[in-house]
Amino acid sequence: MVIVGIAFIVLGVDQIVKYLISAFFVSHPTAVEVIPSVFYLAYVRNTGIAFGLFRDHTTLLMIAIVGSIIALMIYVITTDDKKWYHRLAYGFIFGGAFGNIVDRIYRGYVVDFLDFRICPVFNCADACISVGVGILILDMLINNKTRKNHE
Repeated sequence: MVIVGIAFIVLGVDQIVKYLISAFFVSHPTAVEVIPSVFYLAYVRNTGIAFGLFRDHTTLLMIAIVGSIIALMIYVITTDDKKWYHRLAYGFIFGGAFGNIVDRIYRGYVVDFLDFRICPVFNCADACISVGVGILILDMLINNKTRKNHE
């Protein structure tokens, strides 16, 4: 149940921020410098996935994304995982994935707006997915190292 709550919070924040960004950029069509030469707010319509891959393949992307979410849901439901940080990670991943799915369904594209100029423009949902995956990878690395030390 914690996972669902976290996912709904992430989804809500993501959609509110995307709505505000979209409304702002109607009257401000160029990127806004927030931290000089480091961070900008921009408005990008992304029809692809991470780094703009697979642009204009909406149907294929939706099938792959929904399939991945279903696979992760099955894993989470069938695994007796009690670690709080795993629940946090899964909530971030689900919330971010659903945030981008909502965009694809209602807009036909994902709104990206966080621009650090050293990587492709991304959004809150992308950041949450990345943090969730990062938590799981970090846990795997730490547990693998601990397991090797005990052997």
